[in-house]
This record gives sequence, structure tokens and C-alpha cells, in this order.
Amino acid sequence: MQQNPLDVEDKDDMLNDVCDMIDDYDIANMRELRRFVRNHGSEHNLPSMKVINSVLRSHTGLVRLYFDAVYQERKYGSKSTRKQAKFYKYNLVILFLQLN
Repeated sequence: MQQNPLDVEDKDDMLNDVCDMIDDYDIANMRELRRFVRNHGSEHNLPSMKVINSVLRSHTGLVRLYFDAVYQERKYGSKSTRKQAKFYKYNLVILFLQLN
């Protein structure tokens, strides 16, 4: 059975949704993302991890920045320093965009 391929807009939407979920649910790595998709994917209308991996594959640098920001929040701060971590994430995204 062949699935309908995702168009560019669908892939961009999925990437944005996944990045939002990483931030909103404090997902720090791919293992946690895989578990989240397995346990809550249907609630968020997510496709299989195979499809998500195919979309994320070409955006690993950006996804890594989101994971790193969550990790930094866990390691260095609580919710009181969340603004600093979001500022850090924002700066990382800006830096990533400048490099590409």
C-alpha cells in the first residue's frame, strides 16, 4: 500500500508542529520524541515516526537547536529561568538561519 506523498507545504507544517511540540512538551531528544509520538501522536494528528523522520532528516540542525534548548532548560534552570532559555533558543535559531 502506497501512501500519498507529502507536498512541501505539508512537510513545512509538520516540521513546525514537531518543533512546537518539542518546545511545549519539553522533549529533549529523539528517543523522547519517538515515545511522545507513540503515546500521543494520534491526539496531535501526527503520522508515523517513519514519516516524521523523513521530514526531520533534512532539518536536523534546526531540530537539534530545539532539543538543545530543552536540555539547557533542564540542566540550568527551572521555570523561573525559562525566559532566558527561550532567549537562548531564539538566538540559536537566528544563528542557524544566518549560517544557511
